[in-house]
Amino acid sequence: MLLALVLSVTFLLILAALLNEAVVLGYLFAIVSFLVVTFVLDVDTLGALQANPALTVGLFLGYYAVGGIYSVFRWWLRVDKIISENKSRLSNPNEANFVLRYKIQPSHNFELLFGWVSFWPVDLVLFTIEEPARRTIRWLISTYVRITNRALAKHGLDIFNDHD
Repeated sequence: MLLALVLSVTFLLILAALLNEAVVLGYLFAIVSFLVVTFVLDVDTLGALQANPALTVGLFLGYYAVGGIYSVFRWWLRVDKIISENKSRLSNPNEANFVLRYKIQPSHNFELLFGWVSFWPVDLVLFTIEEPARRTIRWLISTYVRITNRALAKHGLDIFNDHD
């Protein structure tokens, strides 16, 4: 029971770190969680790793291979999205340099890419729920705006438009 709690909290902390693109913090949470599980909850994680060295190496390499493939997919989607959102800026050489150098250059996004490779299961969950959550929030906000506008119109008020 306590193990499940520690792992769940670790998952949420890594998720929060990835949301803020703080991969180093995500690693810190993972290491602390490993230490808590090993030494506080007295789970023999080190013994399990030593008892099955070939399996440990194979799982490690497989995990990071899948993370590498996943990160290529995520990078392609990110670059495509940034380019489509910045087409007008990309036609201006001065602004294009900023976009190309800092937003879509892999060398300037090393921590983000490393986070995708390292924490791909957590990021996959985030990636899966992020866009539907954004759409839901946009829909809620537009609903609130419509309700507010109708209530103001009902009372003959128009406080959001400047009449200068």
